[in-house]
Amino acid sequence: MKFKMYLLVSFFFVAIASFAQKKSLTVDDFDNWKQIEKAQLSENGAYLVYEYNPGNGDGKLVIVNVKTKVSDTISRGYDAQINGKSTFVSFKIKPEIAVRRKAETKKLKKEKLPIDSLGIYVFKTKEIKKYPSLKNFSQPTEGGDWLAYKTILKTVKAKDSAGVDKKIKVKPKSDTLVVIYNPINKDSIAFLNIKTFSWSKKADKLLLHSEKKKDSLTASALLYFDAGSKKTDTIFKSKGTISKIAIEDKGEKLGFLFSSDTTKIKKYQLYKGTKSLLAELKANRIKNLPENWNYSDKGDLFFSKNGKRLFFGNALFEGEKRKDTLLNKERATLDIWAWTDKELQPEQIVNSKKEQNRTYQAVYDFNSDKAVQLANTVVPDIKVLNNGDGNFVLGADDESYKRASSWNALAIKDFYKIDINTGEQSLLIKEQEQIWFGGSQKYAVYYNRKDSIYYTIDLKNNQQKPLTKGTNVVWYDERNDQPNEPSPYGIAGWDEGDKFVYIYDRYDIWKFDPESKIQPKRITKNGRENKKIYRYLQIDSEEKFIDSKNKFYCLFLKKVLKKQDMSIPILTKKKHQQL
Repeated sequence: MKFKMYLLVSFFFVAIASFAQKKSLTVDDFDNWKQIEKAQLSENGAYLVYEYNPGNGDGKLVIVNVKTKVSDTISRGYDAQINGKSTFVSFKIKPEIAVRRKAETKKLKKEKLPIDSLGIYVFKTKEIKKYPSLKNFSQPTEGGDWLAYKTILKTVKAKDSAGVDKKIKVKPKSDTLVVIYNPINKDSIAFLNIKTFSWSKKADKLLLHSEKKKDSLTASALLYFDAGSKKTDTIFKSKGTISKIAIEDKGEKLGFLFSSDTTKIKKYQLYKGTKSLLAELKANRIKNLPENWNYSDKGDLFFSKNGKRLFFGNALFEGEKRKDTLLNKERATLDIWAWTDKELQPEQIVNSKKEQNRTYQAVYDFNSDKAVQLANTVVPDIKVLNNGDGNFVLGADDESYKRASSWNALAIKDFYKIDINTGEQSLLIKEQEQIWFGGSQKYAVYYNRKDSIYYTIDLKNNQQKPLTKGTNVVWYDERNDQPNEPSPYGIAGWDEGDKFVYIYDRYDIWKFDPESKIQPKRITKNGRENKKIYRYLQIDSEEKFIDSKNKFYCLFLKKVLKKQDMSIPILTKKKHQQL
């Protein structure tokens, strides 16, 4: 008996000793933990690319052949882009962390900091190409085998007075080279003095903005490069400044801002059309444009997905301001804050730059040859829906709630339906956080924070109907333990033609008829009973996720749906189907 007791005591002390030997976590362990980031599949589903990064240190880019499971890694690779034909992936390569740390501790000027390199990996041959001194790069997301990158020139070749070749150092700021390169057949073309460039999304066609400065004069040109024919056309050339170039998905239409002013504050003109026929859109042709407003280079310039519309930004044109002749010691600054301010003082300081650069959305329709101002000071924020192809855009205004948000922390707004053809603004809901439009823009759905019920809105007549009333299901985060309103779980998506909308509770997905003619149906099996959470099955409404060409993703999704016994419709080519 004594022997057993001694043995038990011995085991007890051995257990304590072994437990005491376990290493405790330290701050350094967090730096060593690695995580997968920015995972993406090639269009044909054959290759998976992702970053594998530690908390602190040099990460790597991993390229996996999905079929063979063979992988390659590129040290310090990041921000990868797979081309549309699934033939190569391009990416940036950071300098080693020791080099970056040394530069930062020395507080070097921006032009002397270590620069990224460009990496290109060809899937079929596993060949890797690296190019130093990268400034930026881009490629058509659904196009062919080309990309363009801007590199900083450090030396150029020239001849001295005796005719002997020599290398001359140049300033990185003023001399850059844009290289258009095909990694598959190794073709390349280089351009000097290119400030910006933009690919069409679905074609190997590139728009380049060239700029040369001499004294106070600037000469600008717009170049159009067709990779198929390897032909470059100069489609616009003038003394002045070009800004905000845009090219539509098929590469047929383009737009840009131009100003002939030599002053710092420039008044811009908008040009639109094709490479063979460009025309200025006069500002006075824009319907609903307020007085003294003009085109702004602070906003985005972009085309709708079908290329029929060009979106741009306008703002109040204040002109050149009077030059300040005071010395720094003669200036006085004073910040005044009052309890009646709509924003707290720190918030005002943070948002001041945003307000100075604020622009208001407008649109030009090529078919009707008409332009309409969509946003204004009453409804300043616009969200373009359906990639700009729909009949409406969503407007929002939070001005009435800014002051209260400093103590209730609610991000609520008034939401408007804005007719994209006329600019007419219709108030849909007030004091709410979010609203979801259907893909066909027949209906919209919002969660009413005041009664915790989802409502549907018929966008034809703006009539509302309660959608989830009487379902005996909690549609908000019932575990919320913060001193604010719980958020809803949101919606999973819409069926084709807005026929059904799919809404989450904590565990399941429910199918609702926007017209409430068909009874709601839970389409996931036993989620709440078995505590299975299905919300990870949310499907992005972007067409790239539902394109039938992406065979790997579709196959994976079908397996998931089959495994979970879900009666969700299988993906098709239908444009608006989201589940």
